[in-house]
Amino acid sequence: MKALVSIVIPHYNSSNLIRRLLSSLVIKEKDILEIIIVDDKSSSIEKENLERVVAEFPLNISLYQNNTSKKGAGVCRNIGLEQVNSPWILFADSDDHFVENFYNHIKPYLATDFDIVYFMPTSQDENGIVTTRHLTYAKPIEEYLEKKDPSKLKYNISVVWSKLYRTEMVRKHNIMFDSTLSSNDVLFSIKCDFFAETFAVERKVIYSWDFNSNSITTSMSKKRFSDVYDVYIRENNFYRENLSSIEYKKIRNSAAKLSGIALVRYKFGFFYSLGLFIKLIGNKLVPIRLTDIKIDRLSNFFRNNQFYKKEVD
Repeated sequence: MKALVSIVIPHYNSSNLIRRLLSSLVIKEKDILEIIIVDDKSSSIEKENLERVVAEFPLNISLYQNNTSKKGAGVCRNIGLEQVNSPWILFADSDDHFVENFYNHIKPYLATDFDIVYFMPTSQDENGIVTTRHLTYAKPIEEYLEKKDPSKLKYNISVVWSKLYRTEMVRKHNIMFDSTLSSNDVLFSIKCDFFAETFAVERKVIYSWDFNSNSITTSMSKKRFSDVYDVYIRENNFYRENLSSIEYKKIRNSAAKLSGIALVRYKFGFFYSLGLFIKLIGNKLVPIRLTDIKIDRLSNFFRNNQFYKKEVD
């Protein structure tokens, strides 16, 4: 039987964590899933351990290596995309996992012609306790389900997990991941939102974004933050060039948002953050949006700062 869903997983030195992810993918209809793991130049010991872990599971798993000159999850995901042989794609990180019965939740959509299906995410800490870090991505889904306003959803979820993508749509528009170390999935996400002609939104949860204190997403250096800055500018340019003026005003990025992240979340200092703010204004970003200061968003932002830290360059 040909697989219906390909699950693309970048891996880097986390063979001890990927076992949980693979365990969550063991389902009765195992031939339905095609699991594509792309190792991102892990150490030789980690590669050996990964091969041992993969061999433990009765799953359709293909293991590839990133042999390009670049590193990063985006590069690995692009390699994985080239190997996809099924009509649907899910993305996962090696230190996360799918929730119980996830397949039963996606199964009804495999016979549809939607371009994207959005699912509600959840998150856990290193002790398996549910956290609040996923609420940033759950809120747009909640708002859409309440108001049925696509502007509440589209372009507001910049991660690729917890979404089911139609392979045909991704390939038709040649949508690829950036090769940056940080924010490599942002433009992929917004381009899929832009080109998707049809979509569905599901309240059921399929994916847990698990906190890993050693993950590249939990710490940030000024060097890697330059990637975030670059993607932020290109994201805003994409909105301005492709959306109507009314749509653009609703979704455009602001200088205050990214500068606030640099100052408060990663503690890069006042002068660095001020300089960033000025550079963003120079790149035609508005100083601030009303949504930047909504109480619920600010509350969630400060509550989730515990999951992030500054990394020394």
